[in-house]
Amino acid sequence: MKTDKCAGKEQKALPSKKGVKRQFSGAVLLSLGALNFMLELKAGLQFEAFNAVLLTAGVALLASGIVASRG
Repeated sequence: MKTDKCAGKEQKALPSKKGVKRQFSGAVLLSLGALNFMLELKAGLQFEAFNAVLLTAGVALLASGIVASRG
């Protein structure tokens, strides 16, 4: 643990923030893809490839962010 030179108090080390941006971006893409899919389903439209790309990219970014934050 680090000690503060001014006050002599111990400070806890902050957890690593690696992969947080990827996790956030993945969660946003996943949410947008899921909402778009549900709206298309409700409207009776055909499932489009764009939504599949959004969902896949969201899952991939979220998973890679989780892996980066653990390692």
